[in-house]
Parts: sequence; C-alpha cells; structure tokens
Amino acid sequence: MKTSHIAFHRYLTPAGSAGFAPHWDEIDAFLLQLEGKKYWKVYAPDSSDDELPLESSGNFNDDDMKDRKPTFEGWIEAGDLLYIPRGFIHQASTADDIHSFHITISSGRHWSFADLMDKMIPEAVKSLASNRWKMRKSLPVGMLDMGGVAGIEYRMEEHFEEKWKSVLDRHMTVLRNSIREVCDGGIDLMAREFMRTALPPRLTEAQHISTVFSDEKAMSVVGSNTNILQGKPLEFRPSTRVKFIRRHAQRLIFESDDDCYVVHRMANSRLYEGLPEQNFELPAEFVSGFNALCDSYPEWMSLSEMPDDINGEEVQALCHLLYHHGLIMVQQLPDRIDIKKKKKSKKAK
Repeated sequence: MKTSHIAFHRYLTPAGSAGFAPHWDEIDAFLLQLEGKKYWKVYAPDSSDDELPLESSGNFNDDDMKDRKPTFEGWIEAGDLLYIPRGFIHQASTADDIHSFHITISSGRHWSFADLMDKMIPEAVKSLASNRWKMRKSLPVGMLDMGGVAGIEYRMEEHFEEKWKSVLDRHMTVLRNSIREVCDGGIDLMAREFMRTALPPRLTEAQHISTVFSDEKAMSVVGSNTNILQGKPLEFRPSTRVKFIRRHAQRLIFESDDDCYVVHRMANSRLYEGLPEQNFELPAEFVSGFNALCDSYPEWMSLSEMPDDINGEEVQALCHLLYHHGLIMVQQLPDRIDIKKKKKSKKAK
C-alpha cells in the first residue's frame, strides 16, 4: 500500500446526533478517536459479490438495515482505534451528553486489479490496432440486424457467427496474448496517475537544506552551497554524493526505446489537485545514470560511482536536471585534504 493514496479527514459531531447515514466506502479506513465517544455499528458484506467495492455506496435506510447483524457494535472512546475495511457498512451516533471528535486515515482508493486493467486494456487495444490491420477493418455490413440483447427476430442472424463473433474471437485471442506485453506499461500508467495526484513529500530540516527547496524565500531556485541569484551554480564533483528525495517521488516512462521522460510529484500543489502532470524529457544517454540512482536508493551515491557508459559531462548535466526539478538531495564532500591546514592544526595541538 506504499504508493496508494492516503487521505486524512477530521469529524466533529455534536452530542445527541448521528454523523452520517449507513453506507460503505471504497477505501480502507483507520479511525482514531481523539475526544468524547461515539457508538459504532459495522457490518460485513452479505456475500462475496458485495466485497471490495470500487465505489462508495449510497445511503441505506432503516429497512435496508433491519435484518443485518453487526460484526462490531460498541462505544469508541478517546484513544481507541477502529479499522473499517473497504465495503463494510458502518454507522455511528454520539451520546446525549458528550460530543465526538475523531480522525480517519484511509488508503487503497482506486488501487485494485480492476483499476489497473481499466488503464491497461485500452492501451493494449490501441497498440494492437496500430500493428494489426485486420482490427482496423470496418464492421460487417448489416451488423445491427445480426444480433442484440432484445428477443426479436434479427434478419441477418445467420451471419452472426461467421461475420461477427468468430472474427471478434480471433481479435480477442490476440488481445489476450498482447496484454502480457503491456503489463509493465500498465504499472507505469498507475504510477503516472499517482504522480499526478499525490502531494509532494514533507522534508525534514536536514533533507530540506540539501535540496533545491532550501531557500524558501526564492522558492525552489537555490540549494545547499548554491547562490543562483548571484550567478554561482552548484558544482557537481566526483566526490559529490546525491540521492533521490523519495523512491516514489518520480518515475521514468518510456514512449519508445529512445524516447523517455520523467514524471514526478515534487512540484504538485498542496492546495489544488487539478494541475497538469509534472514531467520533463530525459535524454537517452542519461537513462543509465537515472537507473543507478534508483538502484542505490535509499543510500547516497557518489558521482564517481556512476556507470561507465555515462561520461562526466553527462553526469553533470543529469544532476543539474534532477536537482533543478527538485528530485535529488546533494552532499558536498572535499575532493582533497588541504595539507597546509592539516599541518597547522597539528602544530596547534
């Protein structure tokens, strides 16, 4: 669940009232009671068909609930934690003499195999159609008279098997085989959606001063040992150590073998979700360096340890690109020890 969306909500309910009507949610919720208390009823799904819904339900009324037996029923008081799995109906009410204040942390929204397939299959069809001319042929003439759900007489029904179903079956067989080829791409599609909607990570003070975000006044222009406002760019030396700020703050996406780009969440707004995807092109010669940083995470990587197929200038350009977009932290280490200073320090002792 590491890369699924995490949501946080606060609920303050007055004494003697119900917070909401019975319903289920499409997420897993963890409820922590902070003040007061609340009486909860939680109901498991009636059958496997009702398990793990992809969307929230509407509100249930008293008639809907009268024959159901709760899996859990009781008071949740300050300090208590309640887990409500996806698809479990729940309802709650407060006592007459005290309010309730709780928070919920939820996860798993739109993070199912169904959601993955919903993104994969259209891409597989598009890819298959571009390479298989038979899929681009027009549908058979008179298809509307070959069949349908309604129980009426279809005048060309005798052609249904030959001209429609058997042809579609062949295409579906090829599609099933091609799905295997786009599995990795399907994961990338889910990653792109995550990068587009996720918040940028919160940084510790130590992390903050090692990134492009260290000058809050300039807002994402300068970093540690850098003063770009005075024309002094950050220098990446062989001894410089770098690492990604988070493993899943960026993702390398391939359009083709030689065409790729990076999507990331570091520039996402904390106030408005509807911004476009944040991305930038990555030259093909930088890919091995990018992959090396992915493989070395969470450890720091010295630039002298970069792969042999990326030269020094390319390493510099890659690091400046990643740093400019706020993806990496930087540690500057001296290339050599100043012998004179070392001797003076010994004499002082």
